[in-house]
Amino acid sequence: MKLKWESEHCDELSSSSFLGLIDNTIPAIRIPGFATVEECERVVVTMKKSLWRDTNYGPGSIKRWGLSYYEYRVQGKAAYFAQTRRDQKVRDQILKEFDPILRFQNMLQRIGISLEIAHDPKYGNYFVGCLRQSYYSMLHADSAARRMPSDWQIAQSSVQLGWALHLSVPRHGGEVVVYDQLWKPEHEAYMRQDHFGYYRHKVVTDVRQVRLRPQVGEIILINTNNLHEILPTQEPNRLSLNMFIGILKSGQIICWS
Repeated sequence: MKLKWESEHCDELSSSSFLGLIDNTIPAIRIPGFATVEECERVVVTMKKSLWRDTNYGPGSIKRWGLSYYEYRVQGKAAYFAQTRRDQKVRDQILKEFDPILRFQNMLQRIGISLEIAHDPKYGNYFVGCLRQSYYSMLHADSAARRMPSDWQIAQSSVQLGWALHLSVPRHGGEVVVYDQLWKPEHEAYMRQDHFGYYRHKVVTDVRQVRLRPQVGEIILINTNNLHEILPTQEPNRLSLNMFIGILKSGQIICWS
């Protein structure tokens, strides 16, 4: 993986850009118009009828529906997969008219890339497709390899990408900011105690960045080993469908939430 991007340009999806994102030569891939406004609106209407959970990432920062692997690092796989079976049924109802995960798998297949749902030989498939209402997200980097026990398949990922389909966006705020700064072990000394995230002025001072304002129906992919954040918004309509994509040492590409 490259230490720095070759440019600040965000590419469209292609086999070369996908490999570039894995290798950290580009900051992001953008897929505008992946879903229509009407498709997104139908999902949002159904989402709002579902029960939302607060996360432990910071007071009022993110509400979500569906699983987040990170919250089961202590409870363990049995608890994660038990909840997976329950949440998957509701997820399928929410997305019954429009399955973004399957559409994206087919899109990748057309450019010669196979994406599979992460799988555990004892418990079955991992959950994929977490729905989020985000007011902000503190500066952080995501890595199942660092955060999860080694017997989780996702912990075997050598590279991790973040995937988000934006279903509804605020008029002000809510941009994704990606920094040209890979996570380093010494950053852990600057982890905030009140939130899940790092002190910005300690880890990304004078670091170049890209600021991405999502559009309804657009997918944004980033390499989550780069420090990144979501800027604050006061509007409750920053809604997205999220998953992670991991590249195993075998070359297999998997996804999960």
